Amino acid sequence: MKTNAFLLVTLGCLGLVAQDHALAQDSIDIVDPGRGSAGPVAAIDDERFELGLFTGSLAVEDFGSSGLLGVELGYHLSPSWLIQASYGRSEVDEASFERDDRPFLADEDRDFEYFAVVAGYRIFDGRSFFRASHKFNSHIYLLAGPEHVSFADNDEWGLNFGLSYRLVLTDRLTGNVDFRQHMFERDFIGDEKQTLNTEFRIGFNALF
Repeated sequence: MKTNAFLLVTLGCLGLVAQDHALAQDSIDIVDPGRGSAGPVAAIDDERFELGLFTGSLAVEDFGSSGLLGVELGYHLSPSWLIQASYGRSEVDEASFERDDRPFLADEDRDFEYFAVVAGYRIFDGRSFFRASHKFNSHIYLLAGPEHVSFADNDEWGLNFGLSYRLVLTDRLTGNVDFRQHMFERDFIGDEKQTLNTEFRIGFNALF
């Protein structure tokens, strides 16, 4: 009888301990480690215009890659649409077949200049994080529009198209990384040739 009573008391105590442990677990607050808050994020609010400079490289078909400089002006029609005008200039290096004392282009014909007006449509938006305390609104735009190109004694109309990854750095400053193509016909050694010329650029723009 004493053994049975002892077992009953022991089981009862274990039950109370288990109940207390369950209650303690119910009262524990679970903290989500997450990224936490990094303060307010800059955004394009009532600003409509962007004016900025860009630099990068331009790979001209048949002539290799050269440095690029330019200026751009953009206008935000809505949160999803923008229109952008840009002017770029690059001094094209010699082609491989010109390096044996056989110049193909005069010096004044080596300037690759273009003026493009493109429409941009926002296809993705979100936030980009740099370390734990820096986050920025970011967008990816699909770009396309007409352009006028001057190169190698040719003045032609063509198509400018590509993608632009844009960061809202502050309420008055944006940054962008663009990958674009310049497609136009060029009179090359007496034959009309459709060329595809690749541009990679980085720019910074003031909002107003």
